[in-house]
Amino acid sequence: MKNAKVSIIFKKFLCLLMAGLLGTFLFASVNVGTAKAEEVVVYYDDYIYNSSGSHVNDSYQIAYDELDYLIEGHESAPSLGIHDNSINNACATLAGANIITFYDRYFPDLVPNFEPGGINPLGFYSYYPDLAVTPTIDLVANLHNLMNSADGTTEAEFKSGMQSFLSSKGRSISYQSFYSTSTNVNLSLLDSALNQNKVALLMCSTYNFVSHIGVDTDSKVYYVSKTNSNAGHMMMVYGYRYYNVYVGGQLVRSDTFLSVSSSYSDGDTGFILLNDDLTIQKAYIVTIT
Repeated sequence: MKNAKVSIIFKKFLCLLMAGLLGTFLFASVNVGTAKAEEVVVYYDDYIYNSSGSHVNDSYQIAYDELDYLIEGHESAPSLGIHDNSINNACATLAGANIITFYDRYFPDLVPNFEPGGINPLGFYSYYPDLAVTPTIDLVANLHNLMNSADGTTEAEFKSGMQSFLSSKGRSISYQSFYSTSTNVNLSLLDSALNQNKVALLMCSTYNFVSHIGVDTDSKVYYVSKTNSNAGHMMMVYGYRYYNVYVGGQLVRSDTFLSVSSSYSDGDTGFILLNDDLTIQKAYIVTIT
């Protein structure tokens, strides 16, 4: 993290009156007896998301007797990459571009001369993978400039860049928080938004990225390929899923994942494991109208 302006919200405790002393004394921020300290919440309003940090493998596997799972959200989503070597620190740019490309299905004027997906053989709409075509390459370059992202992007720069782009298209954008804790989100709010054909945005100062979730039904092994990163990152969220692992009739592990477009240069999709190595700064449902 660099150039971060930190504002700290805290509560002060009222302390005891000191009988037998001269006057009444009020002491701030002191625990008395068994009183519990209030949680200190730190907001990094000017945090710069630039993906600069270290990345460590943290994969795992579990042998199971039974396993159940649920998958919710959009069947697919845009996940653009970088095709111009002059563009770097582009996670915020790609997150914004993915959101705009998602909504281009409903507002075709957002990305001219481009169709983000089509009806698959099962009769469902599916977004295409990154096709590295001129309209989306130009979209990424445009947003990178509007967000002033050469050295990374703050939340304010992200929102300003998105608003500027969408205003030029006669559209507007709004954000609704579905943040819960630094390692979790309000899945009920997210589920409601997904059912309204919306997507979401995750802003993290540290995060894990799950590239693969596997279930070997023959060997009865559940495995997760995961990397932990102490870097700032933004990603578009388009779904969620959970897996419950049972051994000997007992629940031994319960994992909940967010389905995300990676905002990596290769344009991969993947997952974020909640309640794990993760520091969520902000989580927004994003609506374009």
